[in-house]
Amino acid sequence: MRIAKLSLIPAALIALLAATGMARADDVLEKMVGPIRIGDASAPTQVDVFSYFGCPACANLNADINDGFNLDDTPLANAVRSGKMAINYRLTPRDREGHWAEQIARCTSDPAEAMRRLFKTTGIWHTAGYKHGNARKYIKPEWSYARLIMGRVLIPDLISGEDFQKCERNQDASKALLNDRSAAMKKVKGLKSYPAIMHEGKVVDLKSTDRYIFLRELAGRL
Repeated sequence: MRIAKLSLIPAALIALLAATGMARADDVLEKMVGPIRIGDASAPTQVDVFSYFGCPACANLNADINDGFNLDDTPLANAVRSGKMAINYRLTPRDREGHWAEQIARCTSDPAEAMRRLFKTTGIWHTAGYKHGNARKYIKPEWSYARLIMGRVLIPDLISGEDFQKCERNQDASKALLNDRSAAMKKVKGLKSYPAIMHEGKVVDLKSTDRYIFLRELAGRL
């Protein structure tokens, strides 16, 4: 009987470890679905922002939005913090570096903050793979120089080294993100330029400089 009991222990441990591993894998996949949201998912006013890394106007809008949040008493900050409004970022990368950046940002403890930093430093990491191609021989071959900068320089406090490696190598997560992005874009009509804002199911046709003004005025009316 003792032998039988002892033999059950490894099996139980294996089952527990397997279940834990599956849970972690599922958690990563779940993070690839839906927008990167600033605010409450249940907020009555939802605004979608379509953007991508490498777009100067997109980076400017992201900076304006975050500057608004850094001030304690602004219409946008008050609307989001009170649960009246949420901003949903839908990133539509133009290259693999942009796709990796979004995937890694989603794996962090604070995707919106990771996205803010990556927008602010796009000029550093986005072109790194092209300007510093020779640097690849000094790092592991499956890593790009751009990804190395993202995970090790820009957002190390938001994601551990182990989680970073698991995330950026996760092909299932990459596919899940691509599928979710494709499904989201199929629902959008009338998108002509970036960044684009969609409110109440319609793309708002605005000049680049007027998009933050629209968000600020919308928040002020709530």
